[in-house]
Amino acid sequence: MIKSFEIFNPVYRKFLIFFSMDVCGKKEQQPSCAKEVIHAYNQLINQDVNAIQPEDIGTTLPIPFFPQQTLMSLCNEAILALSQSEALVCLRAPIYVVGDLHGNIFDLIRILQHANPPPFSRFLFLGDYVDRGHYSIEVITLLLALYLNYPGYIILLRGNHEFPSVNSVYGFKDQVMNVYDSVELYDQFNDVFSYLPIAATINNEIFCVHGGLSPNLKSLNDFDSFPRPLLNYDSSVISDLVWSDPSDGVAEYVQSQRGTGLYFGAVALQNFFAATNMKKIIRAHQCVQLGVQRFHNDDLYTVFSCSNYVESSNNRCGLLFISPNCEVQPFSLPPGFYIERDKALISRYEYRAGGSNRKVQGSMSISLSMQELVFKGSMKGRKCPALRSALTLSHSKGSIPTSGSGVGTSLMSHLTGGQQGSNLQQRAAAGSLPPLMSTLTG
Repeated sequence: MIKSFEIFNPVYRKFLIFFSMDVCGKKEQQPSCAKEVIHAYNQLINQDVNAIQPEDIGTTLPIPFFPQQTLMSLCNEAILALSQSEALVCLRAPIYVVGDLHGNIFDLIRILQHANPPPFSRFLFLGDYVDRGHYSIEVITLLLALYLNYPGYIILLRGNHEFPSVNSVYGFKDQVMNVYDSVELYDQFNDVFSYLPIAATINNEIFCVHGGLSPNLKSLNDFDSFPRPLLNYDSSVISDLVWSDPSDGVAEYVQSQRGTGLYFGAVALQNFFAATNMKKIIRAHQCVQLGVQRFHNDDLYTVFSCSNYVESSNNRCGLLFISPNCEVQPFSLPPGFYIERDKALISRYEYRAGGSNRKVQGSMSISLSMQELVFKGSMKGRKCPALRSALTLSHSKGSIPTSGSGVGTSLMSHLTGGQQGSNLQQRAAAGSLPPLMSTLTG
């Protein structure tokens, strides 16, 4: 078997290093494209958060890059799987909820590291995977691979940037053309997006969507009439769901200054809850400085997971954990490391039929595991210094106060109902706390 890697800058096509791995042994079956992608990312994801430094990714540890045919095949597999899903998916807690990523592969990797990757944890992503950031291709490639390889553990909703009318303008199309020079691949990604669900419910209590509410959504049964595939957001209901924002200055609905979608207020929220029996809303779509922000007490949460966002300054990476009893537990990671694509170390990764023994030749040694078991159960007891200074939602005006050098009282009270140290330690030891919370008490 030959596994070949070309270390290069895909934007300018400058080849830096080339080496190959000659492997002898019995023949293996060609893995699915999803497994191929996960194998390549294994050394970045399946690590204790202290095992590698964030600034190592893209500098000393290369970011995987795949041939166009691999991505085309991955998209075909994703379309087949997604075509079986509905526009509204019903989920059960516990589960993590992730907001906008906007091409930030670094935040995606550290979210998976901190929360434990599937199959140890389940994730709901709220859309806006592409555009604005330098690594839109990598983000959507890894997410689709995880979705295919771990059914039920990764759920992907559609954001407004998963429509071609938007991602043809804000960077995704340009990135695909610069790297692959392929309109066909760009169209194939958008074909995948056309099958993504629009919304999700958790425990029949929490409504999750990228943007917000619509006055034309009368019942959750309305999702049954949404076309599949969904090619555009010409329908006002679709447009509102992926574009709208909450506003303190609005009671029900007014036109948004974005030009698309609406602003909705507290009265609109209560009307929606009465019509659907939902109790909370979790949405993304807006960059909030601390990663998570509340609206109207605990009725609505905004989560934004792309730190150092292009339109912000040093904003944090937000993440929500929904406990089995539907308690919303917020986490906020400090602004992360980021290196522009044209300066990053990126490796071309190809899998060719072969065996299990390998011999590495060349001037650089890169170990990308090809084993069937990708994510090993080695995540117990990991420490998470970044989360020791995690921020939580205060009970005043939906803001998240900083907690100094440690975890603030509001964090402990919010996550544990006021229980103190020893009891909290017992809960963590008993496994009744989510992985992120356990790291705070370890």
